[in-house]
Amino acid sequence: MMPEFPPAFPLLLCLAVLLIFGFGFNKLVEWVNSRRAWPVSFSVVIGVAVTIAVPTLFFWNYELHFWQASTVCLFSFIASGSPMIFGNVLRETQKSHKRRRLPTSAMIVRDDVVMELKMTIDKIVEKEAEVVEVVHTLHEVIGSLKSL
Repeated sequence: MMPEFPPAFPLLLCLAVLLIFGFGFNKLVEWVNSRRAWPVSFSVVIGVAVTIAVPTLFFWNYELHFWQASTVCLFSFIASGSPMIFGNVLRETQKSHKRRRLPTSAMIVRDDVVMELKMTIDKIVEKEAEVVEVVHTLHEVIGSLKSL
């Protein structure tokens, strides 16, 4: 006969192992992403597989009701996933801070180029522009963009 629902110690030990795994795997994913060694989906598959395998190994000899097994799985995913989610949010925040805005002068040139192209397109649509004028305008626009 199998024992009843596990005592608190194995459950807490299982969750502690998963929490440590979450922190360690987060560091591994950070390292792997910086080198683009494997796709993110591969990291997710590994994380989910380990998160399912650890409680399975811990509670192999216990007979659990569905709600007990579901609760163990829920807490297992919370324990292993929280450090990974937190790490991913930090990485994405750092990436967004590294992206810099265009300097003001570049934004002015960009706006001027967009306006010049819009006026040229309007002239083409109204059939008021000649090919030479359009080519000249495009060369000016390319020169402005190259000056950035």
